Amino acid sequence: MQIKTISLDNFRSYPKKKFEFSPGVTAVVGPNTAGKSNLLEAIFLLAFGHSPRAQLEREMLRSGEKLAFVRATAHGSDPRDLEVVVTEMGKKFRVNGVARRLSDFSQHFHVVLFSPEDLNLVTGSPDLRRRFLDFALGSVDYHYARISSEYDKVRRRRNRLLEQINQERAQELELGFWDAKLLEYGVATQDQRKEFFDEINHDLSEKKLELDYHLSGLTAERLLEYRPREIAAETSLIGPHRDDFSFLKNEPMNRLTSEPIDLSAYGSRGEQRRAVLSLKAAELAYVGRRIGSRPVLLLDDIFSELDEENRARVFDLIGEGQTIITTTDLNHIPTPLRKSLSVINL
Repeated sequence: MQIKTISLDNFRSYPKKKFEFSPGVTAVVGPNTAGKSNLLEAIFLLAFGHSPRAQLEREMLRSGEKLAFVRATAHGSDPRDLEVVVTEMGKKFRVNGVARRLSDFSQHFHVVLFSPEDLNLVTGSPDLRRRFLDFALGSVDYHYARISSEYDKVRRRRNRLLEQINQERAQELELGFWDAKLLEYGVATQDQRKEFFDEINHDLSEKKLELDYHLSGLTAERLLEYRPREIAAETSLIGPHRDDFSFLKNEPMNRLTSEPIDLSAYGSRGEQRRAVLSLKAAELAYVGRRIGSRPVLLLDDIFSELDEENRARVFDLIGEGQTIITTTDLNHIPTPLRKSLSVINL
């Protein structure tokens, strides 16, 4: 899978700009605030239909503008023209000039993004790890994207009802319908996540790594048990939105125990970063198996955050497919890679 060209109109810092990419490795070089991450955000938008960082649509609009356009020519099994129109109120999607729903649009182009924020996956917040799950699964599994989206909608509706019940503006009996829907979509979401962890852990086993899935169990009995607390808190306290996972190294700390090491508590900074690199390699392989080809790899200024050993590990990720790298300095990129890449200067 490759992206050949991308055109940006009123997107972030770009009034109007077109870029062409090498089928191999392209380095986008420029100082901070030059727009490097904005370019990768636009490419990500074409794959997922939403931004990896914007909370509101208007954040993607150039200051003072009402519309932004992101257009690209991508190649999978065949060439296709992709377009995203961004407004303050939402987005529209087109494939070869034909309007498409997000669920269909997001199946035409696939990327794996590796950004400095990913280096915090081991020790960062559960939200960061859940977002990783949703990106990795949702990009290639329409069923997961649909049920997880429906779960979020049901949870928001249920939270409003919990608030109304606590304020004596609704009856507790009304929770029955929303509890059933929460169970339907929540259990299905967690089942998909279990399958993902099983497959990813198979890939990680050769690195003596394991992702330990901390499932926030969702059953009818637990919903009844938690109901008084949820009404008091005016929010749902159990379910996929409270799931988490940890990174385990299957090498005992000493001969007296066979327990794996929790890298968030006992791993060195170097071990934590190697674990993240292994996970990104596994994600790249996972997506590739699902789509039948290697996705485009986006490396957002990642080399500046790593030592020489880990830069070499990232170099091993690149392989044969298309890779787009952003950097402030070409010297941050391993020397063997600099000899064969194309450069875009901003």
